[in-house]
Amino acid sequence: MDSPVYLLYIPLKSEIEIETVTEDDIQREELTGEEAEEFLEFLEKEIFPLARKNYEEGDFTKRSLILRVRNVLKNNDPTQLETLLLDFLENGTATSMRAEGKYVIAVLYENKLYLIHSKIKERSVGREEETHSFKVYERFLDKDNLYRFIVFILEDNTLKARMYLKHDSNKTFLEWLGIPPKRRPLPENLTVKFVGTFGNYRLSIELDIDTVLKLEERMEGGRAITEDICIDLNRGKLKVGELSLNIDYGIFPAFKKKVPRDKLGELFYYAKQLRSDWDYQIAYLEELPNKLREMIKQPDLQSVLSSIQGNPPYEERIDGLYNKETGKLVLPKDGGDIVLVYFSKNHEKFIELSPDFLNILAERILENSTLKMMVLNRDINPDKPIKIDNVYLYNRLPPEFEELFKELPKADGDENEWKELSPTYRTLLKLSILNFIGSFSEQYYVFQKVLEYIQKTKQIADVDMIPEIEDVMEFKGRDVLYNEKGKPKDSEEIVDYLFSDILKKISGTNFKFYAIGINKNTRKIEPIEEGYFWDDIIRDGIYEPLHEKLKSNGLSISKPVKLPVRGGFILLFSVRVENPSLLQQQISSGLKALEGMAEGR
Repeated sequence: MDSPVYLLYIPLKSEIEIETVTEDDIQREELTGEEAEEFLEFLEKEIFPLARKNYEEGDFTKRSLILRVRNVLKNNDPTQLETLLLDFLENGTATSMRAEGKYVIAVLYENKLYLIHSKIKERSVGREEETHSFKVYERFLDKDNLYRFIVFILEDNTLKARMYLKHDSNKTFLEWLGIPPKRRPLPENLTVKFVGTFGNYRLSIELDIDTVLKLEERMEGGRAITEDICIDLNRGKLKVGELSLNIDYGIFPAFKKKVPRDKLGELFYYAKQLRSDWDYQIAYLEELPNKLREMIKQPDLQSVLSSIQGNPPYEERIDGLYNKETGKLVLPKDGGDIVLVYFSKNHEKFIELSPDFLNILAERILENSTLKMMVLNRDINPDKPIKIDNVYLYNRLPPEFEELFKELPKADGDENEWKELSPTYRTLLKLSILNFIGSFSEQYYVFQKVLEYIQKTKQIADVDMIPEIEDVMEFKGRDVLYNEKGKPKDSEEIVDYLFSDILKKISGTNFKFYAIGINKNTRKIEPIEEGYFWDDIIRDGIYEPLHEKLKSNGLSISKPVKLPVRGGFILLFSVRVENPSLLQQQISSGLKALEGMAEGR
């Protein structure tokens, strides 16, 4: 090809100060010849088709931006492109999306200009096409790495554009482009979630945007019935046999506002294909055992584990470790009334927890029935278990956990203070502690998996008020996430608030538990709706940037847990002091800055 491909990018750093970024921070590549052709072939075949929303020049309200884009394309000028890329970084990305491990990228060639927001620091193994040799490489442009991008195309002096958005947190980007709300595209990962119950079990099914955005030719008025499957999109219901599911927590009305009615189809056929899956799930739930199987004698653990490293995968059940492919019992367990666990962070690569095992652990925790647990490693403590309400842990924990257990209600015999707590508060506090232990102790990583299971399959009772208790838990209402008009706040604003609040509340202690979705004044649950705060919004927009900010201040944060309640969920997470001296240094610096401001007045 005759003209070169200009590739410009800025790898973002931790605690980056956007105002200090200049042209010197831009990495520049000029691709020519076969290298350029190979790059463009990938870009055109793998990346460009992802942008499915088309725009005309008149759709953009920011005329100054459009004129700059035109000039870059007409002049094919990489210098003007540098200025545009810096503007994209400063004004087109939210602060929470400028954390370490992300890129802003510009690609200019012939009549096309890409502006891309992506993530880095992910490595993969690939094979070279010519030599077939394996290589470890850092992913730069990949479908999974992209957050959002726009490509401008100038043909016969007519400017057009196409856009891709991974999720729904794109307000800053779209406002910078000047795209009015009615013309904004649907995010690629938008889903509709149906939920229902079967006995005491909560089931859910999520349908992605590609599934539901089909022509309505196979449905009449958004409703279809065949055999014993009934779908009514207008009422938001899906019925399969005797199982009746409703669209979750008001998601569907918001979805219908975004999606033209004549494009709601294919759902019926998708549900029909899933019929066998539903039958399997229902049959599985009916057959769940009511009692634990009788455990058999435990052989030497280390000799068996040393022979099963790697594939094939193994599944852990209540009575032992099984070969997942053959179903053969490989390593039995006999702990009497103590539930023995092989699974840990170190064993995750070759042991998988079975759903029935997770269900047993979850139900005992939530129903306040006794759960005695021992993770099989060298650090066991059979004579003095740690007691957290009805949960008894027979493994030692690091000394830094001691302060936590001093603050907990007592759980010894007649002095069981847990029983005096309100049911909802009792559950929240217990799950927060288990989340904390599962996040910051590798041997009890099993609790992370139990909480993930509860998040997907259970719903906690929420009929009572939370008492006025000032202790290790910090309750926050909906106003942390929503503004006065009930609209979701920008992720950047949420992260800044939580970061500031955590620094204030963590002072004088080594840990803190947060529960968002509880009104501090009324002490009642104010559920967070699923309609906006999807898993990736919480992960990419809130957790990851908050994690980076806290880390630089000597703090660690657990992965958040969405605890299902009626009408939505409560968001739980824990914070722990990892580096006390660094935290104190940051707090002292902040106090000195405030004093300086006061003196300046």
